[in-house]
Formats: sequence, structure tokens, C-alpha cells
Amino acid sequence: MRDIKNVLIPTDFSTRSLETIDQVADLLPEKLNIYLFHAFDMPASLLEAMSRAGINAHNNLITEELRQKCKRIKINHQNITNISFRTMYGTTNAVFEHYTKANNINLIALPAGYKFVSIFKDSVNPERMFKKSGIEILTISAVPMTPNAAPEKAIKKQEAIFCKN
Repeated sequence: MRDIKNVLIPTDFSTRSLETIDQVADLLPEKLNIYLFHAFDMPASLLEAMSRAGINAHNNLITEELRQKCKRIKINHQNITNISFRTMYGTTNAVFEHYTKANNINLIALPAGYKFVSIFKDSVNPERMFKKSGIEILTISAVPMTPNAAPEKAIKKQEAIFCKN
């Protein structure tokens, strides 16, 4: 039996941010746990922390359309065991290292030309943490889609770039 690979993919909670999942699942034959990831800055004060207590504003961003698309992706890829949304509070490499160890992250997948989208004032661009983590990064090259192209055939292994930082 193959090991499960835990893959971290940045998300802005849009359906477009899910496109990387299909491509990763097509490229990697092993079983996959997909973690759609968004980082937030730590509260600046005790008052701000107390005002956030129990409130996960990002939960409002997980729309029914987003849930349904995740379900369809999972159905279409037998190697995906789970797709979940994960957040992290903190901006340091140490916090990210603890986070990745606690979640057994084996791979970070980024679309080529990845551009961070801030969805809240305290959203954090994770790219610096990704690069300094030492975790393998899979960069997926965008492939232009034609109206008749089958999505599962749109990406080939040579169109992805693996790199170890």
C-alpha cells in the first residue's frame, strides 16, 4: 500500500483556486490529502484577540458552490482521500514549520505565476514561508484550455516543475 501524501495548496476561497487540485491529482499517483491553506497574521493586541475568539470569518467564505466543487473533484480523482480547508495564524518560519510538522505536509503545490490574494486585512502572503520551509514545491504550469480539451488531459508530467528548497 502506498503512503498518503499531504499536499498544501494556497487558497483565496475562490473556485478558481481549486484548479490546482485537479492538476496535482493527475500528476501524482499516490493517495492524497489536500489541504487548502490560508494564513492570517496574529492579533496585534489582547483586545483584538478577544474580539476574534470563537469567530472564524473564513468559514463564511466556504460557500456551497465551493463545497460542491470540492466534492466533484474528489469523485473525479480516486487518489484524493480528503480535501479540507486549513488556516494558520502567524507569520514566522518557525510557526509555519510547526504547522507543517503537525499536519505532516509532504508537498506544497503552487500554480505557475502564483499571485497571493488578500481576502482579509490580516491575510498573510505565505510564499516566503513556503520557500524557506525546505518542503518540496510543485509548480504547476498553466495549460491553455481549448473548448474541446478534456480537463484531465490538459496537463502532462513534464509541464510541472518540482523543486526542493
